[in-house]
Amino acid sequence: MSSVPELEAPPSRRGEAWFRSHLDGRVLADLRWLGNQYQIMVFRLPERVSVADLCCTEDARLARLRADRLVNEHFPHDCDAAGCAPWMQYSEA
Repeated sequence: MSSVPELEAPPSRRGEAWFRSHLDGRVLADLRWLGNQYQIMVFRLPERVSVADLCCTEDARLARLRADRLVNEHFPHDCDAAGCAPWMQYSEA
């Protein structure tokens, strides 16, 4: 019998996706789990014109921060203002 406690498997992130609208819905930040990292996509709405697309860390919290910075690189604004929604998982929307 092993004295090493069994480790819980990390929760599956398959299909995990997050979004946040900025600037009163004129910009959308979208995060998609790719299996080993998140893809960040930024779109100008309503046309859904792609503004930025990159991949980053496997940590969701850090990916959301990076996505907010990426949005601000293209559309400088205060993300804490009323014009930006909180991050939501697509399954919660």
